[in-house]
Amino acid sequence: MTFADADLARLLVALAVLLLAAHGVGALFSRFGQPAAIGEIVGGILLGPSALAAGAPSVQHWIFPATGSSAAALGAVYQLGLLLLMFAAGAEMRRLLQRDAVRTVGLIASFGLILPFAAGLGLVAVLGTRSFIGTAPITPLSYLSSAWRPPSRASR
Repeated sequence: MTFADADLARLLVALAVLLLAAHGVGALFSRFGQPAAIGEIVGGILLGPSALAAGAPSVQHWIFPATGSSAAALGAVYQLGLLLLMFAAGAEMRRLLQRDAVRTVGLIASFGLILPFAAGLGLVAVLGTRSFIGTAPITPLSYLSSAWRPPSRASR
């Protein structure tokens, strides 16, 4: 796959539009006393299928193509952005977390993962797996792997 001048231009336009939307909506949220990070996320959502594709699908598909080399490069940028967002959120939480609250936060986070997972396993045990069986054999490990799989990329 080659990266032609048109693909580079499309990638740069997409990145510029993303940055302008994120910073613009983030600044707007800050002006109203809301976290800028939430505004930046909303700016990205407005460029997706929820708003831009609903109002101007051809513009959205030109800026954010589904296939091609610029789509692959945008996918890498999306993943890097998600990684940096998670890192920044974790660093901020670490800074805000007080020493005496570490145990409480750890318990809440642990039970927030364990209880829904156990409830899902219990529900499968009660309902049975007959209606969930496909072509692959179902094992307890497959339940675990499906519960802990990474999220798929959002459609553009």
